[in-house]
Amino acid sequence: MAKKNSFDNIDVIVPSTKKETKKVKVNAKPKKTSKPNIIEEEEVNFSRGKKAAKKPIKNNIMEEEEVVFSRVKRNDTKENINYSRTKTNNYRKKDRKLESLIEEINKDHRNIYDEEEVLDLPNNKQEIKNKPSIVNDSNNKIIIDEDPEVLDVPKDNEETIVLSKINKKKVFENPETMVLPNYSKEIKKLEKKVEENKINNNLVVKPKKKKKKYRIKKKAIFLVVFILLVSIASITAFTIYRNKQRKEEDERLRKENYIKEVESHYSEKVKTNKDATLYKKINSNYQVSGILYKDNVISVEKEEVNENTKYFHNKDLDVYISYTDVDPNNGEVVKDDRYKKYIPFNENIITNNEYIIYHNDDKKYYKLTESSEYPIIIKMSDKYYFEYQDELVYVMKDDVKETKKAENTKLTPVSKVPVLNYHHIYDPKEKTCNQSICMTTTRYREHIKWFKDNNILDLTMKEFDMFMNNQIRLPKSVLVTHDDGWMRQNAIKILDELEFHATYFLITSEYKPIESKYVEYHSHTHNMHIQGQCKTGQGGGIQCLSESKIQEDLKQSREILNNTTYFCYPFYEWNEYAINQLKKAGFTMAFIGGQRAAKPSDNHYRIPRYVIYSWTTTNNLKQYFN
Repeated sequence: MAKKNSFDNIDVIVPSTKKETKKVKVNAKPKKTSKPNIIEEEEVNFSRGKKAAKKPIKNNIMEEEEVVFSRVKRNDTKENINYSRTKTNNYRKKDRKLESLIEEINKDHRNIYDEEEVLDLPNNKQEIKNKPSIVNDSNNKIIIDEDPEVLDVPKDNEETIVLSKINKKKVFENPETMVLPNYSKEIKKLEKKVEENKINNNLVVKPKKKKKKYRIKKKAIFLVVFILLVSIASITAFTIYRNKQRKEEDERLRKENYIKEVESHYSEKVKTNKDATLYKKINSNYQVSGILYKDNVISVEKEEVNENTKYFHNKDLDVYISYTDVDPNNGEVVKDDRYKKYIPFNENIITNNEYIIYHNDDKKYYKLTESSEYPIIIKMSDKYYFEYQDELVYVMKDDVKETKKAENTKLTPVSKVPVLNYHHIYDPKEKTCNQSICMTTTRYREHIKWFKDNNILDLTMKEFDMFMNNQIRLPKSVLVTHDDGWMRQNAIKILDELEFHATYFLITSEYKPIESKYVEYHSHTHNMHIQGQCKTGQGGGIQCLSESKIQEDLKQSREILNNTTYFCYPFYEWNEYAINQLKKAGFTMAFIGGQRAAKPSDNHYRIPRYVIYSWTTTNNLKQYFN
């Protein structure tokens, strides 16, 4: 007889020892998946003896219960059976309480089976001594899932044995009276058949798709991430390479453009476009040494231009100037080297630490920040002239700290200068002139050529003025003057041809200046060169006319002749009244006759001259210079 044990009104049926087959129909419904792998029906044959025990199903049992037999492999190689219901929330966590419960059930199962206890069955009370076996029957089904959620065993007039994973509650109160079948061998056989694809078409085993899918997804994610990283690395490397190339190209273009920019400012002569700073190079450092004022031209050395070029070098001063402060000077630079014919003083100036150099035309040239010493060429009341960069320049007396004696030359300057007085130069082919003061163009040319051949310096009126004021030291020199202005074109033509300086004292009411590079014009009155205006001599009006008339006349003459300050008396006649009128009108020097050379000690309003006549020869001229 079989024993019947109950656990809170739940019957557990164990097959009897007799050989009898019990058919159990199992309706199985697996958990929902995207690809159902559930077989529809399968017959399970539990065989332990000659007779089989039928387990009735009670009327209140649930419809379409699922039965899942699953084998769980653990590290200790034990085989466990999980029972759970399908209508759960897919709770997958296996906590320690659940594992303890499963171990307890398995232990009871092994103990009961080993003792071969037989329980009473309600419908067929038989003993089953042998282990159950699984058989396929057309009316029976078994479903095997590797990760089950539910294991239900519905039978006729019996309660269902449930082990819930969600509630984690033990539903058996007295597991010692319970006998569970051991299906481990049968499950192994089925797994082997599934692997060899020999199982009936009605039997389906769900593979571990989740893990495989997870592995595939993991590989796909890894591949995508790898591709992204490679792409990002490639793009980054390419971007860096392109940026480097672009920077190199930009740098090359920058250098080329910079070199072109520097070269566009270079020429042998450059002109400042603003007040430019000058630098001295000391131990590879550039220190400010002065200023070169705007619109001045200097020479710079030709050097190889590269991306490091910032300055042009002036060798004469050994100073540097920024290339941006200068532009090429395309015009011809003409420097007056006439001063080189003067005899310098044996005296030098020593400047202050900071001083300004001016051009001869009073335009600012340099501002320097280092005291220097220069030989004096021209010494005036408020300034000193000296040579600087092949040019005659000056500094104001206030910028000079002191003067000192020096041996600058051994040449001896002249103490007096002959002033020659010509009148009318005529061409016999065109006109005749029977006056004693008339001279042919041929003889006049002979005179001028003789001066040049004998290195006699042809003075300007300004140079003669400086000589008379002891401001300049001269070699053998001459001042050529002409009175009135009649037939002046003949003399001017010869003077321009031979490049010789001379002066015309014009009667401005009768004659106008003719433009010439070598001829300058000064006053011979506007309209007072008339005989008989005064009772003395030939009667030049400046000796006796009213002051108002004289001043009006002199004013007109000066305005026509660029406010000249040099005067020649009509008919060589003068008196103190005339001299006072000249001073009042603004004249600083006046010429008379006298037939002797002029010297600085002479009265500047009675400068003597040699009157040249038609018969004067070059031999006579030699006497004027002895």
